[in-house]
Amino acid sequence: MSDTEHIVCENIARGYAVKQIADMMCRSPYTIDTHIKNVKRKNGLKNIADITREFILSLDNPKQFFRTMVAAFFLSIQGFTIVFSDVDEYRLLRSGKRTVRVVKARVSGGRKTKQ
Repeated sequence: MSDTEHIVCENIARGYAVKQIADMMCRSPYTIDTHIKNVKRKNGLKNIADITREFILSLDNPKQFFRTMVAAFFLSIQGFTIVFSDVDEYRLLRSGKRTVRVVKARVSGGRKTKQ
């Protein structure tokens, strides 16, 4: 496997999408898809999950990879919780509910007047 294919596999294992990997590597998403296709062909793999599994198992210390990924996951959740600590206020902001006042017109002697 080439160095570029190895980098693509690592980023896939870290959970990045093809477009994100392409942006990080300054390549086209089609090029990244080609690298993924070549990795699958060379290693007899069928999907992204297979690529992720094979990459992690090929590491010298797979447990360390999982520790790093779990720590990053929980830190991102903690950061999200701190940013949105007041959930009720956040929900109000996200709901975007607006009240609209409806004015009925009343016909009075041939003229419309507002009620």
